[in-house]
Amino acid sequence: MRPEVSTPILKTCEAGVSMLNSATTSLDKLMNLNGGGNCLMRSLNNYHPHRPNGYSAKNILKPVAFTCLAPHATEVFIMGDFNDWHPAAHPLKRMPDGAWRAEIPLNHGHHHYLVVIDGKPTLDPRAQGIARNERNQKVSLVAVS
Repeated sequence: MRPEVSTPILKTCEAGVSMLNSATTSLDKLMNLNGGGNCLMRSLNNYHPHRPNGYSAKNILKPVAFTCLAPHATEVFIMGDFNDWHPAAHPLKRMPDGAWRAEIPLNHGHHHYLVVIDGKPTLDPRAQGIARNERNQKVSLVAVS
């Protein structure tokens, strides 16, 4: 059974939906409808920010470039919290100038990592910072936003 809605509230809701369809609508205008736009806000019940597939900056991958200057190395990898510290998961590609480079898609947030040069884990001198892992060892830090 559908509840009765008074004409002024119905018109307010219709006006609010019309305003939503306009590209120039501001949230302030929407909230000023009929005492805070409660009717309009109830109609937006499909938005669930905590839904597993809902929008979140944490769900967005951003390519992060890692560069290592190791001209005499035979192989270079990146291992970190983003690949469960697997030492061979992300190989870097040798550039003509002797540097090594890889672009790794990372989620929003801070990530700990180490550069593995010829099998030896080392701190990245180009890192945005240094942190400590759960074993109190120094690791390189990159912030993704």
